[in-house]
Amino acid sequence: MRITAALSGRLAQEMRAEAAHVAEAVHSSVTGETTAVQLRARGLVDAALPPRAGSRRKPSNAIRQKIYNDGPGRVRGIVYSKFGRREGGRFVDYLKPHVDGADIRPRAGSFMVLPVKGQSRRMDRIRRDLGRLGEDPKLALIPVSGGRFVFVRRASRNRTVLLAWLVRGVRIDPKLNFRPLEQSAASGLARRLSADLAKPA
Repeated sequence: MRITAALSGRLAQEMRAEAAHVAEAVHSSVTGETTAVQLRARGLVDAALPPRAGSRRKPSNAIRQKIYNDGPGRVRGIVYSKFGRREGGRFVDYLKPHVDGADIRPRAGSFMVLPVKGQSRRMDRIRRDLGRLGEDPKLALIPVSGGRFVFVRRASRNRTVLLAWLVRGVRIDPKLNFRPLEQSAASGLARRLSADLAKPA
């Protein structure tokens, strides 16, 4: 037996309006919760990786969001990091070591060169000076504990400038935990959706 229901007039109009209201509520709630997660993630990054003194660049500003349609009636929001760079056809995320922890080793040679505070913009010169160690008596490597060295330049008879540390590796311990944000997003989305659906169409 075939039952055919013909919808016409006000009933069809109200159903279309209700469907539009639901779609708008879904988009609004996903957008709102995605933005909330983004802001909370930025707060975590600010606390763990505060910007350098005098710098306007904050790592947390690289926490971005995107809202997109994933098929009929499906809206998704993602929060991601752009704190990194392209390298060899892939994206190297500078936040990842602070999330998972990492042991960083030199790509070539035995030591990594870490400029001291105030010398980071002179990295190219530091590397050139390292190549002139045997030529310039004002330059020296001084061994310190843990198999490390400090690279110095004698500026005058009474003044020596510390340029960089030479280390065999760097251990970065995890200091960012985004898992609670992931866990709270589902309940936050449900609350927002319930509130948006309750609004008059």
